[in-house]
Amino acid sequence: MYLSLVVGGLALLSPIKAACTSPRQRKDWTSLTDAEKASYISAVRCLHSVAPVSGFQGSTSIFEDFAGTHIDQHRYMMWAYESALITDCGYTGAQPYWNETKDAGAFTKSALLQANDLSFGGDGVASNSNCVSTGPFANLTIHVGPGSQITNHCLNRAISDRSSQSAGQSYVNTCMAKTTFSEAWPCIENNGLHPAGHGGVGAEMINVQSAPVDPIFYMHHTWIDKLWYDWQQASPSTRTNDIAGCTTQGMAMSMAGITPAVTVGDVMNTQGDYLCYTYV
Repeated sequence: MYLSLVVGGLALLSPIKAACTSPRQRKDWTSLTDAEKASYISAVRCLHSVAPVSGFQGSTSIFEDFAGTHIDQHRYMMWAYESALITDCGYTGAQPYWNETKDAGAFTKSALLQANDLSFGGDGVASNSNCVSTGPFANLTIHVGPGSQITNHCLNRAISDRSSQSAGQSYVNTCMAKTTFSEAWPCIENNGLHPAGHGGVGAEMINVQSAPVDPIFYMHHTWIDKLWYDWQQASPSTRTNDIAGCTTQGMAMSMAGITPAVTVGDVMNTQGDYLCYTYV
């Protein structure tokens, strides 16, 4: 949960511990009404006009700040982004997700990647540096990236149906069948599901450092978080706090001034003392 602070006229987010009594209801994008889609897109566009707080070179908005804080623990990053939409831009919904399994092998036909204002815009124009020229983020100028570069460039995509195939149900089933985090998370992260969204959208989204400058990044990673959530919910008593590898419960995570640092242990439970959301 978050306490809103105002510093220099800008609303910042400060996490506080509180019981989760009214979890945010995260939904599949395609289940939203047109009004809900428009509200979300409006809030994302708003973040591009909110002053930066991170001090990252090149960043001109809090939206671009998130690209500089591209942390491995995306669950907390998605929560911080969702909270920024609410606190800084008046969004009243929850962060939606892109059910990529429905679109596996056919991202070019996805409802999220079409040339209309209730989508995230279509493919890039190959003859124009793969710049996105349709939808609400058409002709958007990005000031950070590609990669670690600081350049003014367009939002670009190179959608690949072939690369999106590994978002398919068989890949999901394989990962959900794993019984420990040490098996399940590498399966989700490396065995097709996570790469599908990045490779399937292409261009900026395949750049490890600057992928978050594409608004579709947050739809993708909220879906990845949902997969982890679904895996946890299959056996909450043993899986909610299951972690492995180099990541430990006490490891600190920083959002560079967007939110204060928390630990991995703080955000394992989506309905704990810090996070408060569910998937419906």
